[in-house]
Amino acid sequence: MMDLQEMKASWQQAGTAPGNKLRMEGFLHNKKHLTVIWKVKLKLLVEAVFMVLLLLFFYDIFDGDQKPVYANVALVTGTMFYFCSNMLGYFAIRQVAEEQDICHSLKRLLQKLMRAKVFSLTAMLLFSLTLLLFFMSAVALTPQKLFLMAGFQTFVLVQVYLSGNMWNSRIRQIRQLLHELGE
Repeated sequence: MMDLQEMKASWQQAGTAPGNKLRMEGFLHNKKHLTVIWKVKLKLLVEAVFMVLLLLFFYDIFDGDQKPVYANVALVTGTMFYFCSNMLGYFAIRQVAEEQDICHSLKRLLQKLMRAKVFSLTAMLLFSLTLLLFFMSAVALTPQKLFLMAGFQTFVLVQVYLSGNMWNSRIRQIRQLLHELGE
């Protein structure tokens, strides 16, 4: 029969076996994981360029001076919020094991990814609403413009759905790895 000290030692070492560590290091450094990070980095860069251009030229090109102040403030705030959510998502994806215990580190990563998913999808919806508010704030609504607005909303909902699936895939990978490690 195992005494209390042996049980404590076994419990503290659970999930830290060399095989588990090697498996985790393989996951973190495999080509697929690095490809995901590269894709997220590229997406972040492209979106950042477009957002900077939007913020630089919205006042002149999109007649920001003719829009109400609340529409301008909403657009700038929504753009910044969306960009910050992208940065949070990028750092969550880049997260590497910080602790000795791989399972605890993966659980923390899973929690961060789930929070980043909610934050990202919320930011995407808010950004699209601020865009809609900005462009529709000083416009007389006609049936054609309402149709365009409906098309834009459909496009945004499709983007939210696809982004949600992408986040779910990443979360599923971490859950699968935790399951394989026996947690």
